[in-house]
Amino acid sequence: MRMFSVFPGYRFFLYVVVVVLMVMMSLKMVTSVKAVKVTDHQAMFSLMPTVWDRHDPITAGLFMFKTHLANHLHASILVTNTGNGRGTVNLYPADASSAPTGGASFSSRDAELTDVGSWIKLSKEKVTLDPGKSQSVPFEITIPVNTDSGEHIGGIIAEDVKPLVAQAKKIPIHIRARWAVPIVLTLPGPTHEKLIATGILPDRGLVYQHLMIGLSNAGNIRVKANGSLQILDDHGHLIQKHALQYETLLPRTSIQNRFYIQHKALGVGHYQAVLDLYYGHNKVLKYRTEFIIKPPVKDLGGAIVALVKLGDTDDLWSLFAPWQIASGAGIGLILLGFLGYGLTKFCLKVKHQLSQHQEH
Repeated sequence: MRMFSVFPGYRFFLYVVVVVLMVMMSLKMVTSVKAVKVTDHQAMFSLMPTVWDRHDPITAGLFMFKTHLANHLHASILVTNTGNGRGTVNLYPADASSAPTGGASFSSRDAELTDVGSWIKLSKEKVTLDPGKSQSVPFEITIPVNTDSGEHIGGIIAEDVKPLVAQAKKIPIHIRARWAVPIVLTLPGPTHEKLIATGILPDRGLVYQHLMIGLSNAGNIRVKANGSLQILDDHGHLIQKHALQYETLLPRTSIQNRFYIQHKALGVGHYQAVLDLYYGHNKVLKYRTEFIIKPPVKDLGGAIVALVKLGDTDDLWSLFAPWQIASGAGIGLILLGFLGYGLTKFCLKVKHQLSQHQEH
């Protein structure tokens, strides 16, 4: 009967619950931390053009070429280890697309390249550096003869071979760090600005209510946009109005921006969305559409299983707000603690009964 002695007492489970909840609270605070502190003996890298114009600081952070078709460009990138430990990075070219709220998002190392990334040829694909050391890596860009006019944007990425260990609120975080230098190529020919809306729909699940705003930069140069989103009921009465602002939207790319409904959730029914955006050089986008808020999904478990079967695991977590994930995990741990407490009491009771039986 010694096996029963391995079960900890109820105090242990209570301690576990308290500690885990404290960790959950810390993790919640970590989500708002904007900077992390690198631990000792870690490599950390920076990328910049080897040659840049000191009178134009923006050229220290990206390459900008005005070029023509079938041209061969030669340049080099400076890789520097700014950390306090030796480290290695993989270098690779990437295509750029618009991030959900604007700005550039770069393709992953194994992504299929179709634009600027496919035009870049690096002289090296891996660099190892001691702390404080730098190395210049030459590369070549070949512009295809059938490329459209306007701007084409890609970049060169340095990705840590080993995960970076950082500290945020004294909690270690393992990060696969990536550093990027954008490359903006401007080809001769007519330019045009054209931002279009591709739809406004409630996102599936509606556990934490939000709308998906679809935008596409159908032009051939970068644009910024700002304006408002109005939500009207089926009688045309204004319910909510929110300001919107998008940083640079890259040409020939689209986004799906998740917009969270604030203050009071929308009830079941029919609604209208009115989108007004001002972009580029005095351009205006006006878009109106209808959408329906349906009753909440009763079988949430089935919906989650369906998402997992579809392989859309990234969207699975987007169904919930961060505080809902933390609260749900906390409640689950509390229930687990009570389950462990009950199991411990049951085992102790069985042990006591067996001891009495042996005495008799």
